[in-house]
Amino acid sequence: MSEKEQEPLHRINEDEELELKILNKDDRSKDARSTRPTGNKRTSSARSEDGSTNPLIRAVRRGSSSTSLFFQETNLNDFDVKETDNFQRNVFHYAVSKPDVLKKILKQLKTKASIQEALNQADNEGETPIHRAAVIGNIESLEILHEYDNSLMKLKTKISKRSVLHLAVKSRSVVAVRFFLNKDPDLINTVDSMLQSPVHYAASLKQSSVLELLICKGCDTTEK
Repeated sequence: MSEKEQEPLHRINEDEELELKILNKDDRSKDARSTRPTGNKRTSSARSEDGSTNPLIRAVRRGSSSTSLFFQETNLNDFDVKETDNFQRNVFHYAVSKPDVLKKILKQLKTKASIQEALNQADNEGETPIHRAAVIGNIESLEILHEYDNSLMKLKTKISKRSVLHLAVKSRSVVAVRFFLNKDPDLINTVDSMLQSPVHYAASLKQSSVLELLICKGCDTTEK
């Protein structure tokens, strides 16, 4: 007979009941911590799967239907647009893939200084929101950002010092390349940290249509 079988039945029941109470208390403590209010702003103390504590970022990532409902129910000015997730991306890094959402955020937010700072923030790959827009080749978002602040076109990535045109070429988007050349022709001969220009990128990627466009626009083909 085991030691537990030798113990009085009432003692076994008491021990199991005590253990169950302890477990329940721990569970309630965890629930309380995850739902504890943090003030007037609608934030959560528990990070989501994408590593973000900002409900605005989560709403934008979920899609247009969720975002529209979220915009109706909340005041965007209650949120810090400079807040980032585990990838060091703020809400604008995600909004560039949804031009209608990007436009609404820029229109509704009143803290212009915070917007400007957020649009200049780099993620863990060194890219700002306009760089992300160039990577995915979203022309509508590029138009919106250019109209909001055309100086964003001059930004280079924090890593490798690539221009928006470098990234458009790298993403193999002829439409994005044409957009940047039309908006800012001076981008054509910008160089990265390795002194490589967009034409070098096009040649190494064997992008004949992009290469032809760059040459047609007068890029410097001198080998460096």
